[in-house]
Amino acid sequence: MHLIVLVGLAMIFVARDDKTDPFVITSDRPAETLVEEFTPLEFEAVESTEESAEESPEPAVAELVSFDAEPVVLDEPELSADAPPGEAINIMPVSFDSSDMLATIGGGAGGAGGGGGRAAAAGGGAAGAPTFFGKPGQGKSVCFVCDNSNSYRDGGFHTVLAEVARAVDALQPAQSFFVIFFSDAAYPMWHPDRLDALQPATPENKARLRAWLGTVEMCSGGQGIHEAVKLAAGLDADVVYFLSDGDHGESVVDRVAEADFGDTAMHTFGMQQNVFDTRTGAIDPERVREQQACNQNLIEIATAHGGTFTPVVVPPQAAALEQLRPIRKNRSRGPVWGLKL
Repeated sequence: MHLIVLVGLAMIFVARDDKTDPFVITSDRPAETLVEEFTPLEFEAVESTEESAEESPEPAVAELVSFDAEPVVLDEPELSADAPPGEAINIMPVSFDSSDMLATIGGGAGGAGGGGGRAAAAGGGAAGAPTFFGKPGQGKSVCFVCDNSNSYRDGGFHTVLAEVARAVDALQPAQSFFVIFFSDAAYPMWHPDRLDALQPATPENKARLRAWLGTVEMCSGGQGIHEAVKLAAGLDADVVYFLSDGDHGESVVDRVAEADFGDTAMHTFGMQQNVFDTRTGAIDPERVREQQACNQNLIEIATAHGGTFTPVVVPPQAAALEQLRPIRKNRSRGPVWGLKL
């Protein structure tokens, strides 16, 4: 009995491990959890080239496209950041028909027939008016002095050849004309045959011009500009149309501006380059500055000879034509083209 009582008491008072109260430091601040629950963040993909309207400064273009050259008439392009990348700025209507070009340039007499009337209509002037890229001239004789250097791209030289042919086709037989190309050397009309006199705008000479234009090639360099200007000055034409990209040194511009053309007016034409950055599609201010400097060179030349300056943009059809019928570019000396390379 005593044993039973002792066992019962032992079961009642058996030792157990009591949990001790933890040592707690209290403060007046609310309790915080040591582990935070992270909320996933969504990132919006933004191209590095884009900026908000508030952060993007206005491009400094407006002051780059103005000229203070009097009395030169200048229809300068309005540069817009909204223009599509790589697209030519449409400064003025350019007479260019790719199908007519394919049928006539290099086609000899076969292409000279109907081009005159159509070209005159495209130019918008009276039949026989010597126009060039929309610029009318006065007088009975005209001389074209055009750059044929390798710097042309995207059908630029195709455009020049087509416009020279169109302008001559619009002349009347009583009028006369002459064509000179320049790059490494001066290449007067009918080269390699030598000619140094104005030719009447007869159907035969128009056909011969188109056939010859189909043989003209491009060459490196620009030193032939001085000989070309000298030849043009000696022709005593009523008007001279001078076309280049305007990328000439200061000494070259001075020499051309100081050339003695007598009472002959010289109008200059500048082939405009693409001022858009091909990578971003935005207007490149540096390219704009370079283009303005080239245009200014041609403005100085035109002003010195009582003429005006006109910017010229290559039409989009010309680029496709260049792929279809490329014109040879010479980088080494040849027997006909590249005489001084």
